[in-house]
Amino acid sequence: MEFSIGGTFFSDEKPKYEYVADEFSINYEGSKTATCGGILFGDISVEVDANGCLLYASGLCPSSLWKSRILKVPEHSFSKVIVSVDGGFTDGVYHRYDEKQRWTISVDKKNKVLCIGNPDAEGQSVCISPGLVLTIFNGQPLALWFYDLRGLS
Repeated sequence: MEFSIGGTFFSDEKPKYEYVADEFSINYEGSKTATCGGILFGDISVEVDANGCLLYASGLCPSSLWKSRILKVPEHSFSKVIVSVDGGFTDGVYHRYDEKQRWTISVDKKNKVLCIGNPDAEGQSVCISPGLVLTIFNGQPLALWFYDLRGLS
């Protein structure tokens, strides 16, 4: 599985992610386009279009797994991220990114920032939808950053 950064875009939209505590989940509140499956990072699914372009994310994220720490969303550009998988994408099929390890979930409740993966990772960070940043190094994702999760609890 290879992740590459495509064309840039500009967005001044407000973040579209909300944490729903009684469902233990992250929900995307923006407009949803037709998807063609996606990539799973633990229990978070990142939807893709037919070309493998990452669109938005949602999924299970129990607060009992969170590790509290001070977080700051990395500086980022607004870019498309394309993922390629062997055999391409099939409607309704999700590909697990890393089956061998459970990604750490870090949270900064004061600043309403949640990081799935390595919050200390260095790489290129890109915003793929308002409120979701992906950090990539050598074609591999290292962290998913969610911010402004509304009333995060």
